[in-house]
Amino acid sequence: MNILRPELRAVLPHLILCGLLLLLGGRRGGAFIIVPFLPFLLVSLPWAVYVLWRKPEKRRQQFVIMVLWTMTISAVLGLAEWQGRETRSKADAIIVDLENYRDQHGKYPVRLEDVGYGSADLRTNFGIVYSMPAEGDGTPYFRHQSAHNLFDLYVWNAVTKAWEYQPD
Repeated sequence: MNILRPELRAVLPHLILCGLLLLLGGRRGGAFIIVPFLPFLLVSLPWAVYVLWRKPEKRRQQFVIMVLWTMTISAVLGLAEWQGRETRSKADAIIVDLENYRDQHGKYPVRLEDVGYGSADLRTNFGIVYSMPAEGDGTPYFRHQSAHNLFDLYVWNAVTKAWEYQPD
């Protein structure tokens, strides 16, 4: 007994894979998960065009599959771009407050709480980490996770006043 219509049966695996891709890729730093899917999608593209062109009975089904994959990939990449901008905006605002604190007190704060931010909230919601090494020249370690790849970091260089990209 088969309770699914044939059209839905053909689309269901794509729907499941797109849902999995959204689940894994929609998290901060998860957009890199698209990379393993790209070879399969690129190989299947000529077939999809062929079906759209030559098989009128399957056009609607193939069109739905193509739209599903296009929307999923666009959503994952768009979400990563939005998360990246939000994180950088928040990190830049924190840097302004850190520099103001340094100008007023002559040194950087030991904790982000000293300038009014919650470290746990920033780490959880934005992937932002701040620490002051016990030994050293009093320069803090301030970084945030890349929104596209969870293994990559952006580290603030307090000397040059610029973000430095640190890939895995």
